[in-house]
Amino acid sequence: MENGDYAGASQQLTKARDIFKSLQSAMPHRLSFREGLATEAYQRGNMYVLMSAGAANNEERREYDDKAMSAFKNSIELARELETLDSHNTDYPFQQCRAMIFMADIMLRRDMSNQAISYCNTAMKKIDALIKTAPGNAEYAMIKAGAYRGIAIAHSKNPQYTARATEEFTQYRLIMQEQ
Repeated sequence: MENGDYAGASQQLTKARDIFKSLQSAMPHRLSFREGLATEAYQRGNMYVLMSAGAANNEERREYDDKAMSAFKNSIELARELETLDSHNTDYPFQQCRAMIFMADIMLRRDMSNQAISYCNTAMKKIDALIKTAPGNAEYAMIKAGAYRGIAIAHSKNPQYTARATEEFTQYRLIMQEQ
């Protein structure tokens, strides 16, 4: 993707965030505006992850990784707030888990294994609770497999975690084939 595409996407995300913030301040009781902010932060994090992958050098990659981690942290915080306000909605913990797995990947690239393990373990606990509500959900299975993958990498290819990650990916594939 060209840099112009990222600049345009960034402008659109900034515009969306500004609109959601203004609407939230006008009607703070509306969850939908907070949802919009959480989604915007998550999308911004995804954009920075892509920009990091295409970075020309390590300094640029590190800058994009920092921005991605900041956006994902913001998304996690907003989703936690939403989960507190509406505990029956499974979208909020799922959104937190997705952002946590992205954060763990960035931390693993930056040799922050302990923090990555912490994020993976937290994501795994949340996703296990979600899997109990929807055992055949492929997205949940993928998050769980990603958490095991992060732990395996953080533990320097620990055979136990690597085998568990492989097992989880296999279950994910089976779920996908059934759908």
